[in-house]
Amino acid sequence: MSSHLPDDVRAALNRGDKIAAIRLLRERMGIGLAEAKAAVDAGEVASPQHAAPSTDQLPREVMEALDAGRKIEAIKLLREATGLGLKEAKLRVDAATTQRGPALASGEVPRSRFGSGFLLVIVAIVLAVLGWLLLRGA
Repeated sequence: MSSHLPDDVRAALNRGDKIAAIRLLRERMGIGLAEAKAAVDAGEVASPQHAAPSTDQLPREVMEALDAGRKIEAIKLLREATGLGLKEAKLRVDAATTQRGPALASGEVPRSRFGSGFLLVIVAIVLAVLGWLLLRGA
């Protein structure tokens, strides 16, 4: 089922600004670049129920797969649920992962922001100070 282009998109086309029309359509409908370009070229757009959901509206099963750390499965489920292409589905899953933070396996502890390099620097400083004190006292 198709409907006519929104008025502001049609107005951009009438001004001869096809790029603005595509951008407006993508913003309004939440669709990918190729789909928006095809819709503008055809003068029609798919109904909103076929528009891809934003990251906060991902299907429950996609979010469950992400929570379990199964990113590839989440992408596959999103593609099946929305009809998105591989690249668009991956971008949405990546965005959802970034917003929520990386998934941890059961019993996994989040990594420290300092890491082991920080500890090595502290140990090196302590050893240097001790060496200097020993040399100075001898």
